[in-house]
Amino acid sequence: TRFLLHLVDIAPVDGSDPVENIKAISLELEKFSPALAGLPRWLVLNKIDLALPEEVELIEQDIIERLAWQGPVFKTSGLTRDGAMQVCYKLMEAIEEQRRLESENPEFAEAEAEKRRLLEEETRQQIQNLRAQQRAQGDQHHPRQELSADASPKAFDRYGPSCMA
Repeated sequence: TRFLLHLVDIAPVDGSDPVENIKAISLELEKFSPALAGLPRWLVLNKIDLALPEEVELIEQDIIERLAWQGPVFKTSGLTRDGAMQVCYKLMEAIEEQRRLESENPEFAEAEAEKRRLLEEETRQQIQNLRAQQRAQGDQHHPRQELSADASPKAFDRYGPSCMA
């Protein structure tokens, strides 16, 4: 993982504010993994086909200003595919540039490798935490029952594999 793309609807179906949606995602990223949240971010404004071009420009400027956004910004339409290939091409160029820098600069390469190692470590830890939470919630809803070695298939069917743990 080298970059994060925030894909945000400019006109969310639920009527929510795209800026607030981006802020919420950013907060969740920080909680989940500071290493992930620290990656370069690109803003991809989606569903531009739902507004007139001049409205899209106004919405884009409003979002950029309210977020004080400094990174790249793209406009796309999932329906018409407008702008999608531009995002792909620019992303590939950025990845290739980062790889070039890594090949030319051992210190930069080491720093990037450390970021990826930290990201993997944080992600593994978060997944373990989520699994533990799910098990705890499952235990509250479906208390485990100890089964003997000769437990009947009906017990397995009723309690599932968690009863065997």
